[in-house]
Amino acid sequence: MTIRTATLADIGPIADLAQDQRVRLQGWDPSYWPIAPNARDVHPLFLHHSLTGGHSVAVVSTACGRVTGYAVASSPFTFDRRAPTLWVIDDLDVERGDLWNTTGRVLLAAIAARARAHGARRLVASCAVADSARRTAFEASGLSLNCWFRHRSLDRWTAPRQHDDTVAFEPGLPLPHVHALADAMSGADVVNVEGGSALLSTPIPPSPCFRNDGTTALVDPVVGVHGAGLTAAVDAVEAAARDRGDHALIVAVGPAETALDRELDTRDYSRPVEWWTIHIT
Repeated sequence: MTIRTATLADIGPIADLAQDQRVRLQGWDPSYWPIAPNARDVHPLFLHHSLTGGHSVAVVSTACGRVTGYAVASSPFTFDRRAPTLWVIDDLDVERGDLWNTTGRVLLAAIAARARAHGARRLVASCAVADSARRTAFEASGLSLNCWFRHRSLDRWTAPRQHDDTVAFEPGLPLPHVHALADAMSGADVVNVEGGSALLSTPIPPSPCFRNDGTTALVDPVVGVHGAGLTAAVDAVEAAARDRGDHALIVAVGPAETALDRELDTRDYSRPVEWWTIHIT
């Protein structure tokens, strides 16, 4: 196995591996990751920009002259105060799941070293909840779970819920959520209700590589001082996102927010993706 800096000649093999990954993601959660029909055709355009734009670093692994994995990282944040030291691993994959513990971990180390040379002090990377091999590699490489996304389509109406007072409520502490959509909170709207509040992002357009019927809203954070306040806050952000025409809602949740997680369970929110971080100082 060889690890080297990615070149323009690697765009085709990287795009093929990325398409394979999209197929897996769609199988795990087709609502969150519906593949766009032209995803394989448009992705090379973004890869070309990443490799030539001067704002990213990229590496590939090769074996017997064939690309077996890749990683691309960048610092896209303009709103988040932790920028530019917080970098996102935008793309990362290996050709087979059994390579995560070897090739995958080497790719993580290589992209971290290159990102650090460009000023990064912390990395954040996504992991599909169903991708146990990737998660194991993240854990073995020293990454820690920061938060996860809960997701649901807003194309069906649900009446405002009544909070169940028989369930014990612990408000938890919504520590800063670190994920690739932090920049979307620039210009977020404050949603206040009695006993609860939330921040609702501006509408997020769909990725060109995934097919969605409209924009998505991100809620980060949502808090309640009691169970009824938390329920009302989620009701309010759902209504606000639906009223302005968003297709889906994402809620960022951290390990201490069990009450919020439980509330979203009752509303049939999926948990498609986790966000893992590592300090590389």
